[in-house]
Amino acid sequence: MSNTRYSVDIKLGTDNWPEWRILMKQLLILEGCWTVVDPDAADSSTGRTRSEKTTDADVEAGKNARALALITTHVMSLHLTTCGRATSAKALWEQFKGTYQANSVARQFQLRQQLMTLRKEGDEPITVFIERAKTLWSDLIATGHEMKETEICWAVLMGLPKQFEVMKTILMAKAEELTISSIYPQLL
Repeated sequence: MSNTRYSVDIKLGTDNWPEWRILMKQLLILEGCWTVVDPDAADSSTGRTRSEKTTDADVEAGKNARALALITTHVMSLHLTTCGRATSAKALWEQFKGTYQANSVARQFQLRQQLMTLRKEGDEPITVFIERAKTLWSDLIATGHEMKETEICWAVLMGLPKQFEVMKTILMAKAEELTISSIYPQLL
């Protein structure tokens, strides 16, 4: 392992689990201790899972302690008591996941409502508008809600102002299934 130290720029709060989870997982992978959180994951240094290699218990305990420390230093102070009581990085991760995965019906409803009422602001660039839609889509998927890409495309098209009516008609008339990558350049 090199002496390079990595960190995550955001701390886990109460409403940023999807972003924090992705960044923190990558940090734990870079630091070589993701396998204590997910024992079935391939070790980044060997490509093997923890169960496929024989490791010394002290090495695993060290990885667990390192993972716990990394997670603890990347949460807001309101989570410190939870981190302090954690006995393993895996248990702590699962606790945060269970709390903040946001798979509740209320969160899904809120995100679906935001997507259904999505509108392009007057002078908002189309790139920013589509990124807002993609963020809502990503957040919905993070809650466990299944959503086809065509649905996000429909939301984008419905949220466009009148000056896009001709383009919307052209895009909807195509026989192929709509994708963000297919409508994005045409809307630009």
